[in-house]
Amino acid sequence: KGDEAGVITKRYRRLALKYHPDRNRGDGQAEAAEKFRAVSDAYAVLSDPNRRRQYDLHGSTDANASDTHAFESVDVKSQSWATRFLLAQVAKIGIPVPTTVAADVLSTACELSGDLASVPLLIPGAPQKGSVKIGSAAFFRVTISNSMQERGLLLAASSKRRNDKFRILVFDGKGNIRRQAESLQPEEKKRM
Repeated sequence: KGDEAGVITKRYRRLALKYHPDRNRGDGQAEAAEKFRAVSDAYAVLSDPNRRRQYDLHGSTDANASDTHAFESVDVKSQSWATRFLLAQVAKIGIPVPTTVAADVLSTACELSGDLASVPLLIPGAPQKGSVKIGSAAFFRVTISNSMQERGLLLAASSKRRNDKFRILVFDGKGNIRRQAESLQPEEKKRM
């Protein structure tokens, strides 16, 4: 579940070669072909950030997923204000609405990977304030020290508005998504 793209690709190639129908002639060919299809389908999901996210949320990327509330991923940026309002209301009542990472955000990440010096540096422990419009992104870079490699790094984001939804994406030096995390709704205050 937490494997990086390079590890997933390496494992896919190894299994695809192992189960490829051309390499498995005779009695086991039908079984190998079925395993090859399963490995190929899994790789197609895991290599696409939006499909992987949908799988993580619902356990399936099939439109007929067992979860009756499963939606196809929505590009919020391209929706009208009325649709965005409706999606916010649906999410408010607890039905998850998977959203896609906008194509321009992904392309900007790829462009910035070639010029990291132009991306603002986050200083550990120093808060960074700003705002981001719907469907947009704010980009920052982090220099990972040896101690961070050993202990880990915590990235946190918050909003003044209670129902804002956002996600933190971690890109590698080539502009590929390595990690992503959805915003969580604040816990309701318990009344006694």
